[in-house]
Amino acid sequence: MNKKKKIILSVMFVLAALFAVAGCAVGEKSLDKLLEEGSYSCRVTYYSQEGTFDGSQSKRVRELYYRADAPVLNVGGDESITQVTVGLDGYIFDGWYFVETTTDGNGVETPVFVDEERSIVKSTDRKAEFPLRIQENEHWYLCAHWREDVRLEYVLVSEVSVRDKEGKEYRNGDVIKSEMFGKSSSIQPTTPLESSDSTFLAFYTDEACTVPLSGAVARPNDETNPVIYAKYIPGLWTVVKTASDVKSMFFGLNAQNRYYVFADIDCNGQAFACPAGIRSVVQGNGKTISNFKMKREGISGDDAYGAFGKIGATAEVKDLTFSGVTIDYTVKTGSPSLYAICSDAETGASFENFRFETVSLNISCPSDTTIMNIQKIGGSYNTGHWLFGGAASDAAFAERFGGISVSDARLTIGGESVVGES
Repeated sequence: MNKKKKIILSVMFVLAALFAVAGCAVGEKSLDKLLEEGSYSCRVTYYSQEGTFDGSQSKRVRELYYRADAPVLNVGGDESITQVTVGLDGYIFDGWYFVETTTDGNGVETPVFVDEERSIVKSTDRKAEFPLRIQENEHWYLCAHWREDVRLEYVLVSEVSVRDKEGKEYRNGDVIKSEMFGKSSSIQPTTPLESSDSTFLAFYTDEACTVPLSGAVARPNDETNPVIYAKYIPGLWTVVKTASDVKSMFFGLNAQNRYYVFADIDCNGQAFACPAGIRSVVQGNGKTISNFKMKREGISGDDAYGAFGKIGATAEVKDLTFSGVTIDYTVKTGSPSLYAICSDAETGASFENFRFETVSLNISCPSDTTIMNIQKIGGSYNTGHWLFGGAASDAAFAERFGGISVSDARLTIGGESVVGES
């Protein structure tokens, strides 16, 4: 059963002059004295009907005393009113109703109980339409009516069972979270459960997970509980949804992390630091990350450099496209080897449908710089080995690893167009 959220509703009662709750004093006189004098000859007994008064876990009956002809109000804004709170977990207060009563042999009215031990009385259909005036010696019995609060239900969508941190197992179609609206007009959904073996991906408005949820869920006009669908994927992943997530992913690629690209992402020309390498698993999910820049500045010495550094043996990249990538290298001194994609790659690295489309490598360097892998031979640059390090040529790299490709590649050195259009 879903845990119900406690809903506290303020219910206000007003006396025309002064009133007191049993056991209290009014001015210099005690309630008992006032009752003895007849100043407070009227009273109302309120039954919470499984709810509780004033935040107490056990207080289910409340009595208030009134002067004759005093107005009894339910809710108001007068500063003189005394506030009484009544609440019931998971329910909304729906008004006060008169209790069914019976008359004993002495002509005294008493309430009819459904469960006297729990102070639950039998209600009539007559609602107390406040304000009302209570008359001399009258004793009213009123009971709270409740209606179940509308709740937002989170339904699990997953190909496999999902376990939470405590080991509880949920299956596809289970309600994994229920959230009361209370007094709110909408609910902004939050991650329904932290899983030990699966990753929350996104909320959807349909069971087939074709329409992503956008924004908050509005409280419905009727009493129907709205439903959203929480999609989980097997395994523990870092989900990549935004350009900011791409930036974070590039920082973490050289560790053994797991990334799941959720959507096509347009980075709008943002510049990202070049990773030191790739040792992570990246599930591209058939998506494209586009329009971004990568920079390496102050290059010196004779080392090899690539935009994605050295690809390690644990690297796995599947079904991912990088498109519209601009790579800028600035050489300070030395005779480095400069590659567009990677400087080296270890045996064991795995690529499947990993594509680069429209890649531009721009190299700025002193005029006397020798770029070892793109040296001029007979007045022409060697353009067969500028994409990938880790093999004798780009063709040899593709043969060695497979599953990775580059199309529409352009190379500029010192402002001179070497490969592709400038």
